[in-house]
Amino acid sequence: MDLEKTVADHDRRIKKIEGFLFSETTPKHKILQSSKVGSLRAFLYQHNRNLTSGELRWIVVAWHLAGGKSGIVQIRDVEKEWSNMTRFLKKYNPVYPSRAGDKGWCHESGKKGQYILDESVEQVIQQAIDKKYAK
Repeated sequence: MDLEKTVADHDRRIKKIEGFLFSETTPKHKILQSSKVGSLRAFLYQHNRNLTSGELRWIVVAWHLAGGKSGIVQIRDVEKEWSNMTRFLKKYNPVYPSRAGDKGWCHESGKKGQYILDESVEQVIQQAIDKKYAK
């Protein structure tokens, strides 16, 4: 009896999540919120076409590693996470963090191999994703 109830509860939850993620009426601003608890791999797979540059993809990976907010990230952690997704991401280029810095999305922390993500990162990612829905 308890097993049937648990399975039914899980089915209900899965349908609710699928309805949210695959609905045409999902508010755009909630896509990033849902990705904070979701998989980075799934997020990048879904939105890779809209992330038109390597530095933008780098900032998404770094943002995810920082917990979905601005904060300090280690370049080696981003490289490690990137290497797990080379199936659909281009080869990692060490110049991506400095290009992201040139655009004002992050800056060096003063310690070697560390970058601090700017507060505007979430807006930059959201704007890139919004291009998909503007078409």
